[in-house]
Amino acid sequence: MNLKQLYLQALKFVGVSGIGWCMDFALYTTLAWCDVPLFTANLLGSTLGVTFVFISSTRFIFKNQGPIPLYAKYLFYLLYQAVLLFFMSKLLVTVHGLLGVYAPAFVPASILPLLAKMMITPVSMVINFIVLKNMIEKL
Repeated sequence: MNLKQLYLQALKFVGVSGIGWCMDFALYTTLAWCDVPLFTANLLGSTLGVTFVFISSTRFIFKNQGPIPLYAKYLFYLLYQAVLLFFMSKLLVTVHGLLGVYAPAFVPASILPLLAKMMITPVSMVINFIVLKNMIEKL
């Protein structure tokens, strides 16, 4: 795969992930504003988002190659996501706590969970691109 093809794949993945992230963020925000603990809200929102991204990515971005069937890759991806979501949720709670201490006084407390989610998303997206691409195309 040349650099141009990789760039196009990454660009498509960002688009699909953006839609998945919007789904994730909408559910997360709704649950957070309903006083669901942030860790739980992030797990539920992220599960919705990553399922959408997996299905869309395997249909429109990555070519399923390798001897492992797609359903097995999905199960592996869910397991991987469970581990990643656990750690990203812990990071989210930590970032939220830091924002609570260091955010300017004019930032409403109700916005802090949203800012924390936006801050951890790029890290998760890069990790997911690398893992999903390699899993679908090489396993």
